[in-house]
Amino acid sequence: MSNPMNIQIAILTHIPYEQRNKFPRVFKTYKYLKLLLKIDYPITIVCNTEADKSILEGWSGDGDYLEGANIVVSGYEGLNGNRNYVRNNLFPHGTKVIMMDDDVDYISEVLEATHDEPRKMEEIITKSRFEYHMERIFTYMTNTSINSGRKIRFCGTSAVSNAFYISDNEFSSNLLFCAGPLQFLKIDNSEVIMFKGIEELEDSLWTMIEYVRNKGQSLRANWIVPKTKWYDPKGGMSGSEEKFEERRANAEKNAQLICQGKRKSLCAIKSKKVRGKPFTNLRMKHNNTLHSYPAETTEQLLNHYFSDLKEKGKMEWHMASNMPAEMLVNQAP
Repeated sequence: MSNPMNIQIAILTHIPYEQRNKFPRVFKTYKYLKLLLKIDYPITIVCNTEADKSILEGWSGDGDYLEGANIVVSGYEGLNGNRNYVRNNLFPHGTKVIMMDDDVDYISEVLEATHDEPRKMEEIITKSRFEYHMERIFTYMTNTSINSGRKIRFCGTSAVSNAFYISDNEFSSNLLFCAGPLQFLKIDNSEVIMFKGIEELEDSLWTMIEYVRNKGQSLRANWIVPKTKWYDPKGGMSGSEEKFEERRANAEKNAQLICQGKRKSLCAIKSKKVRGKPFTNLRMKHNNTLHSYPAETTEQLLNHYFSDLKEKGKMEWHMASNMPAEMLVNQAP
């Protein structure tokens, strides 16, 4: 098996009620990794409930769609719950994890301009290119420290699959959206952070959390981008028109919840057009005031920026020094 860095892959799948009789979209992501790229890293499929697991196993039994995969149940709600589970519960301390959503069709890499062709995106279709990029990212995360000597535990990617808009820098560390459908984690169970009931714009909130707890830095790899169907009614995240309208309403509600108080220095509410209709989103503020807040610890930073969400039951966090015993199971010795 070619996996010198002992990387694990976790594919997160959420099966809404109205999609339970349809072909699960996670199979396409799995097929891309196993059949096209021939990846032999351990792959775990994370679903929400035992009913979801039975659906996946039922389809898989008909055509070996998930042959070799380990299917686990998070017990949490929604895609956000599955992300909480992977970050905090599934793997031991120090594990390197590629976390992907179930609507990733493939991953593209940026090819620099040549004499004959402009800079462009191209689908990664070989195992060697995939492994090259994954090991490049985890090597950087392992060997690089950020503010106050903290090791990097999280790296995201650009959300824009267009080479024209992607930075020329190999990595960015300022406040840019990065917590999308493809994330790279080094599990650190000494700081458990979870949030509940925030599905829409959850990725923007996680981007801010990473930026805050790293005292003004987050990491984004700029040369690879996951390709998804996004809000396409055929195979995208929203599916039916009814589901799309529900997501629009949740986005507006969550934007108002997230962009409050001290977090207004980190983000601003904006609107974009999706399926021809306005869809509320958040824009990250690059020139924020985080560096002017002299916090000593992660807990002080989290309290300063997110205490209102904790009081509303939308977030919780536990540091190793005051963590409940049941959360210390995966701690490093």
